[in-house]
Amino acid sequence: NDPDAVDTTFEKSLAIYGVFFLALWHLSQGTTINASDELAVRTINYKHIDANFFQTASFAIGRTLSTLPQKTLEIMIFAIPVYFLFNLNRTAAGFFIFLAIVFTYNFAIYIFYSVLSNLLPDKGTVQGVGITFLLLMAQFGGFIVYPDAIPVWYEWLY
Repeated sequence: NDPDAVDTTFEKSLAIYGVFFLALWHLSQGTTINASDELAVRTINYKHIDANFFQTASFAIGRTLSTLPQKTLEIMIFAIPVYFLFNLNRTAAGFFIFLAIVFTYNFAIYIFYSVLSNLLPDKGTVQGVGITFLLLMAQFGGFIVYPDAIPVWYEWLY
């Protein structure tokens, strides 16, 4: 029951939570850029609907499945260095749980921007509403920097 060990464990948990927060934040920012791609695909979907070529559901599912390899590659290129540079739990189970969390989050944000792209008229509106949502999610997501965790030389900003 060493109090220094408790403080060290607490600081490590804050650092790990911060890594998760920043990793997911950067992935969501990267997904914001893809809003213009989804808007370009929307005109193709409208042509298919007018020609009775594809139903909307099958077009959306096909589009989502076709982006899986690219999304998987993006996540692997980003998540593997993050996992090992921050020396997270070096077990196979911990690594695959981290990948699953990052993949699920990135895919959910991708679906969110796809829905926004089909509901809103232009790229600026989609990105504005999406960024507003992401800022609210970051604000109320529970990531808190405690004053004790801030270095002495950095406290003047707090």
